[in-house]
Amino acid sequence: QEASEIALDLRLRLEQAVCQRVDSDVMGVWLSGGLDSSAMAALTRPHVRKLHTFVAGLPGASDLEFAQQVADFLDTEHHQILITLDELLTVLPEVIYHLESFDALLVRSSLTNYLVGKRAAEYVGAVFSGEGADELFGGYAYLKELAPSQLSDELVDITQRLHNTALQRVDRSASAHGLVAHVAFLDLDVVDYAMRIPSQLKLRRKNGEIVEKWILRQSLADMLPDEGLWRRKATFWQG
Repeated sequence: QEASEIALDLRLRLEQAVCQRVDSDVMGVWLSGGLDSSAMAALTRPHVRKLHTFVAGLPGASDLEFAQQVADFLDTEHHQILITLDELLTVLPEVIYHLESFDALLVRSSLTNYLVGKRAAEYVGAVFSGEGADELFGGYAYLKELAPSQLSDELVDITQRLHNTALQRVDRSASAHGLVAHVAFLDLDVVDYAMRIPSQLKLRRKNGEIVEKWILRQSLADMLPDEGLWRRKATFWQG
């Protein structure tokens, strides 16, 4: 298949995965302004009457600016949660309790997710999260250092470990507040198709740089502003 055909097939599968999970005319998205969460917002927006989007960060955090741009583009009801260090320290015991983990990296990334989950529960019963796309399409910086022959196996491995990493954060940050978190990137049909996409279409050289998740960006090319479509990945806790 040509890259354009693969991008179209991927887009259709993602649209179907999202549609299957839209069960109300009012839904939510945890929107960081990065590619993955922006994709969920763009794919959901045509199928709901009102879309609430939620972002949390310390003042000046990059996610706040990028999420606002995407929310404006998609005409969502956007909620920005500005947080302080004191708030993070206050909820730390609650986050550890709900995570049932003392893993430092997991706890750190869950703090803002927990707070954004709390706010989202005031408006919606279910949210979409962009988890899974980095694992399926090669979104992490270290993957660029691997030999091309190693990439496919590594993506399978990190996808199979999601239950102990990002999905634990998403599940606990949502369920702590009575929310349902949908992870449409991990729809079985999407996963099956993504695993069959050639690695060279996931990490692809453009203008002298390797672009992560290239084929995913191509599949969403007409759905997002350029700032969201081509934003380089920010680590969850940094954003």
